[in-house]
Amino acid sequence: MRTFEIIQYPHPMLRRKALPVTRFDQRLSSVARRMIATMYRNKGVGLAGPQVNLSERILVFDVTEERDQPLVMVNPEVLRSEGSRLSEEGCLSIPDVRVSVPRAETVIVKAQDATGGFFEIEAAGLKAAVLQHEIDHLNGVLIVDYLPEGVTLNMARERPSRLAVR
Repeated sequence: MRTFEIIQYPHPMLRRKALPVTRFDQRLSSVARRMIATMYRNKGVGLAGPQVNLSERILVFDVTEERDQPLVMVNPEVLRSEGSRLSEEGCLSIPDVRVSVPRAETVIVKAQDATGGFFEIEAAGLKAAVLQHEIDHLNGVLIVDYLPEGVTLNMARERPSRLAVR
C-alpha cells in the first residue's frame, strides 16, 4: 500500500488547526488505511492528519504490543480527563527529540469512525498520552510547545536529559 510522507517541523501545516471532517466516503477510508500503513512503516504509535499534510481532524493509533489493532478516530474530542502524569514523548514530525509532557492519566474521547458512526473510548496511561498527543496535533500544538521556557529545539536536541535527545 502507498504511504504518506510525514512532514517535518517547522512545516506550517503542523501549526494549523485541522478542519472537521464532513464527508465520510471511500476517500476518507483510503486516507485512514494509508495513515495506518504510514504509522506502521515509521514505527510510530500514532499519527494525525496534519503530520501527513492533511488539514483534516483524523488520527490513527495502535499501542498494542502486536501492532495489529489500529484505531481510526475522526473528529475526536476529549469529553473528560482525570489525574496527571508526565509522559516522555517523541514525535514522527520532530525526529530525535523527546520531551516530558504533562498529560491527563485517563481520558474519555468521543469520535467518529471512518463511516461516520460515533463511539467513545476510555483510555489510561500510554494509550491516553498517545490520544492527547495526536489530538494536540489536530489543534496545531506540538511537543516542543511543552519545552521549559528558555529551552529551544536546538538545545533540546544537543543536551541529553529528560527533555530531549535519544
